[in-house]
Amino acid sequence: MFRKLGRPQQVLVQEKYKYKVDDIDFKILNILKSDARTSIKAIAAKCNVSRGLVYKRLYMMRKGGIITRTTCCVDLQKIGYNTYASVDIRLKNSSTIENAVEILKNIPEVMEIDITTGSTPISIRLCAADIMNLEKILYEKIQMTSGMIIHNCRTFVPYYRK
Repeated sequence: MFRKLGRPQQVLVQEKYKYKVDDIDFKILNILKSDARTSIKAIAAKCNVSRGLVYKRLYMMRKGGIITRTTCCVDLQKIGYNTYASVDIRLKNSSTIENAVEILKNIPEVMEIDITTGSTPISIRLCAADIMNLEKILYEKIQMTSGMIIHNCRTFVPYYRK
C-alpha cells in the first residue's frame, strides 16, 4: 500500500506549477492499485469526495507522471508459467548495458530488468513453463545471441504478492 512519507511530496507538473500529493491522492492510488478499473464514482464514494475532485486529481497525477499507465495483473501460473527466476547477467566486453537492455526487452518471458552496481550490471526476473523452458530461454535467447553471460540464476516459487 502507498502511504504518506513525511511532508507532502511536490511533483512538477509541466513547468507552470507544482502539485503536492496528499492523503486523498494516496487513497486514490491505493484504490487503483487494488483494481485499476474502479470507476471515478466508486473512488469518490470510498474517499468521501466529489467525482469532480477525483477526476481532477487523476488528471493532475497523470500529467505529473505519478500515474504512468493502467495495466492488469495476470496470474502466470494459470496460463502455464510455473517457474520463476532471478538472473544476474555480466556483459562481454563489446556489449553495452543499453544494447543488452534492448535485447532483454524483446524477450517476452522477461518481467523486470534492473541495472545494478557491482560485478553484474544487470539483474532480471523472468518466468518460464518449467526448468527445461527456463534453460532454453537463458541459453538460446540470452547467452548465445546477445553477448551476455549468465552469472547467477536463482529459481523461486512465488509465496506472497500484493
